[in-house]
Amino acid sequence: MMGEMNADYLMFDHMEDRGQTAQTSHDALETVAPGAHGFLTATRNDRLVSLSRLHVQSPSFAGLNSFPDTFEAVN
Repeated sequence: MMGEMNADYLMFDHMEDRGQTAQTSHDALETVAPGAHGFLTATRNDRLVSLSRLHVQSPSFAGLNSFPDTFEAVN
């Protein structure tokens, strides 16, 4: 299936507070889709973009991460 998918750009995110970097995200692509660097247009043209989740995650989405803990504490 991965061979049928293609993109001019690939977007990733990484979590700096967990020690991740843009390179971590790019390296993970090989785990998810072995050999992808050889056949995806974005990788052949070095068009992999990784953004820090700290800067792109909305406050409401970030709040969802703490919701289960808060809900459990109330019950």
